[in-house]
Amino acid sequence: NAVHKMTDLGPQLAVEGGARAFFDIVDTPSAWIVKPQRRYLSLGMHLAVLREEDALSLDSLAAWLSKEVPVEEKLPHYRTKQPGEFTLQQYVARPARLDRRKFDLRVWVLITSLEPLTVFMLDVAFPKISVVDYTAWDFPSNSSTVNEKCMHVQLMAAEVCVKHIDARHMYPYQYPGVTRPDVHGKVGGRSFFENLRLDDNDMLGGEEAWQKWQERLWPELEALIMRPLLLAKPALHEHEARIYGEFDGDLSRKYHRVALVSPDVIYDADAQTWTLEEINTNGLFQLGVDDGGSSFHVDEGYTEAWLQMSGVDEFPNSVKYGKILEERLDDFCEAEGCRARERSVLERSAHATAHVNSGWYRVWPPYDCGQECGPRSTLDKDAGLR
Repeated sequence: NAVHKMTDLGPQLAVEGGARAFFDIVDTPSAWIVKPQRRYLSLGMHLAVLREEDALSLDSLAAWLSKEVPVEEKLPHYRTKQPGEFTLQQYVARPARLDRRKFDLRVWVLITSLEPLTVFMLDVAFPKISVVDYTAWDFPSNSSTVNEKCMHVQLMAAEVCVKHIDARHMYPYQYPGVTRPDVHGKVGGRSFFENLRLDDNDMLGGEEAWQKWQERLWPELEALIMRPLLLAKPALHEHEARIYGEFDGDLSRKYHRVALVSPDVIYDADAQTWTLEEINTNGLFQLGVDDGGSSFHVDEGYTEAWLQMSGVDEFPNSVKYGKILEERLDDFCEAEGCRARERSVLERSAHATAHVNSGWYRVWPPYDCGQECGPRSTLDKDAGLR
């Protein structure tokens, strides 16, 4: 993160960890995506190329940072709530593509408990695809496309990118709304696998791509999503203890909290695996309905399902297993010792797991349940409601 702000002494630049730490890890030429903090829809983002002459000394590096991390965004309607605060992230210059178009994926993750950490994932991701061909495979050595935001940054049908494009021919294939070939309809996922290209070679083809997706690509994506959550677990545990411990008697303790987060990931052809772009927490990703309209992504019960897993309708399936669950909690708490709230959290975690449906499944804590959990092998085998 870099902060560049105007003060009484003039513009002041600070880089998280210090400029020396940044200086020690950079290569040249290298491409960086500069993101205004607390923004969305790619507003205010741009690419920056760090060249050899920019990394000759700390002074030259500071001059490059001052140029690329503006004191505030130039356009008033793009300004952030905290002008001058930006995140610099190394740019994936050789991404996987759908035919010739760059894409990334939006993933949905539901966290129903911090202690114990309980995480569910939706077994489909939502592609966001550029409206122009990606012709920058030699970027940043060749930086001629650095300002072409519709190729690099503005994925999806951003207004600035589509105003000169016939909407009927925006994509050279049917837009894949999800990453499953067995979801059909206007925004089905078959064309995702028919056009998937993981490097600069030929497209994999539908069957080979789907097999690679199941055997390697999706498990690697699962692991990538879990890594930051597990690394943050100590801090999350402290936060949980602060809410429910130090604030004794506070009304906030009476509420059960869940978090729906939506990571964005991109496949790096050089690393041959996924890279995490960011984890969105504001939930700004709307799903439409399959009404023949203009929605790229359709809600096939995904939203209703995570609300049910969160307990908004008091876990109606618990009548099927409630007595057994109560007996097992009694045995566990007698052996291990449980406070009332700890027992309640364990109970809700079991309820959430028993109510997964519409493609949701528990990814953490991991548990062995054979074909009864995990991503659906077919749409007929929905992981849940058992």
